[in-house]
Amino acid sequence: MRFFLISVFLIVNSWLMAQEETTINHYQKKWETDSIHRPCEIWDSRDLLIVFPDSSCTNGMITVKKLVWQNTRGYSYRLTFTNHMVKEVIIEGKGKKKLAMLSAYREQLTSEVQKGSCYFKVELEQLGRRSRLKCIVYATLGS
Repeated sequence: MRFFLISVFLIVNSWLMAQEETTINHYQKKWETDSIHRPCEIWDSRDLLIVFPDSSCTNGMITVKKLVWQNTRGYSYRLTFTNHMVKEVIIEGKGKKKLAMLSAYREQLTSEVQKGSCYFKVELEQLGRRSRLKCIVYATLGS
């Protein structure tokens, strides 16, 4: 009887634990890419150094200290995703060349502020020589 109760407890406990969401907080020192995650996209790790499958993570935050984006160094990058969807992307850079690239990317994103039933806003901030591009999802309809 005791064995049976312990078995039932372990089975129920493992079933309840399997229903929880998985969260990842990943830090990577350097990443070189030509394409940046966009808001409202389905999360995928692309060529980031993450050792487990994308489908196992439902929520998380990815931080890259040194981003080389389109063969240009000097960016930092942060991404937040919830329920397998990219919710926030922040790219920072310093200097006129970075500001010009971030402005061009902002114009490209501004033309598509709606993806299906998902709406996001794009902001470009300047703090001295430092520029910060924020893409934040503010509404998802039907979910």
